[in-house]
Amino acid sequence: MTAADAGSCRPTTRSRARTGGQGFRLSAADSLSLGNALCGFLAVCVLASSAIQALKAGDGFLPDPRYFATAVVLLLIGATCDLFDGLVARRFRASAWAPSSTTWPM
Repeated sequence: MTAADAGSCRPTTRSRARTGGQGFRLSAADSLSLGNALCGFLAVCVLASSAIQALKAGDGFLPDPRYFATAVVLLLIGATCDLFDGLVARRFRASAWAPSSTTWPM
């Protein structure tokens, strides 16, 4: 390998990761989407936890009704986040499809 060949193996500035000054930012719509996903995941975890506790106690599958109420509340919060997610994305034009004018496509 010659010195000319060794010089071509250097990484270019484009292949290096960008550092400094550029952080990861979430829009309001993205935050609501994450809230929706988190609430759904937590609802499943609450119900799984109640089933595991009931089976460990030897009662068969008779989970405590409070767990179901908690899961329903979490799902309602997630549905509310989902509702406002689309509205916020369209309002602040933070979605993949953002209309370029005030008219809507037909």
